Amino acid sequence: MPYADYLKSVAEWYIQLLAESLGKKYNRDGEVVFYGRTPVVAVGTTDMHAQTQQHQEGKQDKVVQFVQVGRWEVDPVIPDVFPEEPALSATAGIYMSQALDVAREANAAALIGEGRMNANFILPRLNAYHLGELLYLLALSVAYEGELANVDAFDQPGGEAYKRIMGPKLKQLKSTS
Repeated sequence: MPYADYLKSVAEWYIQLLAESLGKKYNRDGEVVFYGRTPVVAVGTTDMHAQTQQHQEGKQDKVVQFVQVGRWEVDPVIPDVFPEEPALSATAGIYMSQALDVAREANAAALIGEGRMNANFILPRLNAYHLGELLYLLALSVAYEGELANVDAFDQPGGEAYKRIMGPKLKQLKSTS
């Protein structure tokens, strides 16, 4: 759950990596284990309310991973667009990064209060170097989890099953057209 719209594609990449690498029917010993989590893209604060309900009170099978940007290149001050609306006016005058940090911290504190697993990755700045560090860390974490769970994170037999079905069907369509 990155607290940065710019990082939504990172969340999408990570859930694709996690799902294809760790969603396994069998472990390395050939035992049926049905291993893997169901990853979901979430961007705070966009998805915070709806998904946090599930994270906070749903089945305890999730790890919420926050991504925070330490220092923004551009950090606008929230304007007082609706001064007659006290609820909206309350955040006027603070930096956007401050509001995002408070939202993320509140989300994490609420999860911790219910004994829910979460982590916070901090990118000192949003640039190619620090983004590369995060991608490398996430890729390694998937490989290590595969080892710890005794599943092969580098094969995708389930992802091949539909291809074996789809290929002949496409050939059949081509031969009838």
